[in-house]
Amino acid sequence: MSDTNNNSEKTSIINNDNTGSQIITINNNNKVITIENENNVFSDSKKVVKLHSFLNKDEIKIIPTFTYQNNQWISLNNQNNIDNTLNTLQNVTNTTDNNNNTSTNNLTQQQPIKCLSFNVLFDIYQNDIAQHDLRQLMQLKMFELLQADILGLNEVTPIFLRKLMEEKWVQENYFLSEIEVGEKKESHSTILPYGNLLLLSKRRFSNVVFVKYKFSNPATFSRRSIFGFADLNLQINEGNEEKKKIRLCIGCIHLKALKECFDVRKKQVQELYELANHFVNNNKPSLNDNNNSNNGIYCNELIFAGDYNINMPFENLFITQYEEFNDLWLRKNSKEKGYTMDAIVNPMVVKLFPKDAGKQLRLDRVLQWKSEEALLECEELKLFATKPIKKLIKLFFTKDEDVNKFYNVKDYLFCSDHFGVYYTLKLKNN
Repeated sequence: MSDTNNNSEKTSIINNDNTGSQIITINNNNKVITIENENNVFSDSKKVVKLHSFLNKDEIKIIPTFTYQNNQWISLNNQNNIDNTLNTLQNVTNTTDNNNNTSTNNLTQQQPIKCLSFNVLFDIYQNDIAQHDLRQLMQLKMFELLQADILGLNEVTPIFLRKLMEEKWVQENYFLSEIEVGEKKESHSTILPYGNLLLLSKRRFSNVVFVKYKFSNPATFSRRSIFGFADLNLQINEGNEEKKKIRLCIGCIHLKALKECFDVRKKQVQELYELANHFVNNNKPSLNDNNNSNNGIYCNELIFAGDYNINMPFENLFITQYEEFNDLWLRKNSKEKGYTMDAIVNPMVVKLFPKDAGKQLRLDRVLQWKSEEALLECEELKLFATKPIKKLIKLFFTKDEDVNKFYNVKDYLFCSDHFGVYYTLKLKNN
């Protein structure tokens, strides 16, 4: 979703040769805000705030892992004993795979992990413009055909989640981080009124644990980040029995919107950095034993993907200041802009948000932790859902009854106001 304001801003960047720091000044509504990156300081005319640790470990909360069994969605980890939970997850993975005549695959150089990250655009308002039913119909078909092992979706609503859960390909192939589609005020759903959703392949992953995290900044920020932890077996040398199990963390991220909220995003990125450090260094047990003392919340490979809402060029520094965070688009496609919100290509953006005319932003990012040291590397990274729906109908649907559902589709209609990011991870050749 795009957020706009009417405030004019003036940005000046000053390099301080003596300290190596970079000072950025924003004149926003006649208020001067200065960020001095090297010293991690925010200041305005009234105050200077030294940033400190924002990580709140009490907000790292395990949520149910859901799978489809016996014609219904069930929670796998409602037991009190986390050891039983992880054992149950392993057993259900094996049972489900047997029922589907598949098996959990070891990853080799020839078998990459297929991943996608997509802000689907919530269906809360402006249906007359956004034609939510038609967009969602196309999105579901696109997801089915992409056959991703990992799907990280932003702005999922109960309506869209219900449609996902009814799809046979979802029921057969994925663990879900949420199935609560009720709209009760007391509900603990992670997608009310909208939120993040993770789907992890049953064929590729075992011992799946989902976690939600509420950002400290701001305290009223309601969108929970969702993290999935899962075991993946790697076959180091094809043709022999040398294998290594790694534990992967996938984060589904959606940061604060509105371009004037860059200071909040800076703190949220810092919080993500602290979370990543915590997950990677969480007194992890040996990956070859069954010690589950950390409730499964640890990893040695980490990817955070989603809508970072990076609105202005200097905000890239919020990420690049942490050398452990590697932006995979810059590593793979440094010569391409990679705009995931492009109001020039996607006229639906302007229809929904007229003040965003001409806007071109790379809002959506895929960050990998210590790419050089990681066992997994990005093989392919590209955008998808970059064409109007009208051009996709006959490519994706062959039956007349399905094609006819789009009889009134608008010429400007795209799947979302964002483009999706599709990427693959493979085992390094070493």
